[in-house]
Amino acid sequence: MNVTNPSSLSGLRILSQNLRKSQIAQLALLNSEELNEYQIVCLQEPYINVWNNNTTSHANWEVIYLTERKRKPKDKYCSVILVKKSLASDLWKEIELEGSMDVTAIKVETDEEVITILNVYNDCTNDDSLKTIEEFSREE
Repeated sequence: MNVTNPSSLSGLRILSQNLRKSQIAQLALLNSEELNEYQIVCLQEPYINVWNNNTTSHANWEVIYLTERKRKPKDKYCSVILVKKSLASDLWKEIELEGSMDVTAIKVETDEEVITILNVYNDCTNDDSLKTIEEFSREE
């Protein structure tokens, strides 16, 4: 896929990985050669730095945090999306979702295709993520 200006999203590669909050697992993933094959990475339970409440990333990736984190910066969150910086920034945008600390979303769009990507961490102690997805589905 020509990530700078694709005419089709058919070559878009997406990786989804639960890191179980492990800094070692996250650093290993971010520095792996395999990651070069992907344009979008959906992380569940990423490592979170306790000093600034940010996740660890790499210079080649744009981190998309969930909407609720912006309103509640000290709360725990379990979902982020990494978008490779070589993917043209006019092809994708963050989708604002309210009500969950566990759902992050982006929309990737060309002239011919639209893909909505929801990165969901399903917390077994509540159904906030399901409510957020249901609300989003009604609006779409």
